[in-house]
Amino acid sequence: MLYNSNKSAYELLGVYHVHRAPMSLSWDKNRKYAALAYRIKGDSHFFCGDVDFFMGDGDIIYIPAGVDYCHENRAEELLVVHLLCHNESQKTISHFHGSQEVQRLFFRLYEAWNKENYHRSMAVLHQIFELLEREQATATSLPEVIAPGVAMLQKEFRDPALTVAKLAESCFISQVYFRRLYLKHFGISPLDAILTLRFEYAKDLLRSGYYTPKQVADLSGFSEVKYFRTAFKKRFGCTPTEFIRYNRL
Repeated sequence: MLYNSNKSAYELLGVYHVHRAPMSLSWDKNRKYAALAYRIKGDSHFFCGDVDFFMGDGDIIYIPAGVDYCHENRAEELLVVHLLCHNESQKTISHFHGSQEVQRLFFRLYEAWNKENYHRSMAVLHQIFELLEREQATATSLPEVIAPGVAMLQKEFRDPALTVAKLAESCFISQVYFRRLYLKHFGISPLDAILTLRFEYAKDLLRSGYYTPKQVADLSGFSEVKYFRTAFKKRFGCTPTEFIRYNRL
């Protein structure tokens, strides 16, 4: 398990947006801090003891302090978090694929850290750990037949053209069957899941202060800004403009 709030305590040391040139085999030994990284693009080959594995776009790796490993990589872009861990029992590297929601939280963490808001940064870090733990548990019990649709939903929710029909088609099953299995497994409909991811992504963009409501609507997958404003107020009790005013990072 990557994170156990009952046993481990983390001190955030830094959050970095890394652009790395191709690198031949390189050792990393005797690190005093742990590293958590989200790979935006590019790939690496890791070697740790008798284990080796590849990391690609959207993959996440957690390396505890004191674990020796080596790796080689092509050109890559990453968000990297350095942590000082207390009472950590994990001694092996964890690696898995992350969702778009995880990526969104990594970027939120990077923004909060660069605005020198340590407490908000720690809050987002705990959200990342909790989400990763939940996604790992979900992945182990997810019905295989809907896995392609779930992956598509997480990856393409910002596409205005994404529909439940497309999700079902990717699984080679009917919409009715896809909806039934999705609702049974996740407790919400796939359409609600799409809208939830879009709204959460929109809130992150609004918090940043860099985008207008119209730009946020476009980037989040809402084809009409009028619908976005109306639906946002209905869901959160305030307009996008009011949200910006009270929730800037």
